[in-house]
Amino acid sequence: MPGKSRFACGACGTSDDIREAIAATGKNGPVAMYAVQGYCPECDREGQAYGGRFFVPVDEAAMFNAALLEWERRKDADLNGLWPTSEVPYGFMTGIANGDIRKAHGFTHWWKMFNPRQLII
Repeated sequence: MPGKSRFACGACGTSDDIREAIAATGKNGPVAMYAVQGYCPECDREGQAYGGRFFVPVDEAAMFNAALLEWERRKDADLNGLWPTSEVPYGFMTGIANGDIRKAHGFTHWWKMFNPRQLII
C-alpha cells in the first residue's frame, strides 16, 4: 500500500486513490475470501483463548462459489423479502463522516455491504 486509501498498479506502479477507482466503476469494490471466522462453544466453556473464536484459512474457493450459485438461485425465490433491498439513505455516517459510502464505496443498497455467502447465512 503506497499510502492511506491508495493502491499501486501491479503492472506499471502508478498510485491511485482506491475510493476514486471504485467510484469510477459504479459498483462496490471486489471481495476475496481469505479466512473463515468460526466459534467453538465447547472451547469457550473451557476458557480457551479468544472466547472460542477462531480463524481458519480458506483452502479453495469452492465454498464461496457454491454460496454464490445458491444465492443467485434463491434470492428472488424463497429468500425474496428476507434480505435488505432498500437504498442506503443519506445521513451523517453514510454521507458525511465516511466520505459518502454510496459514492466512494458503491454501497448504494444495504445488501451490497455483504457477499453472497453472508447473505445466505
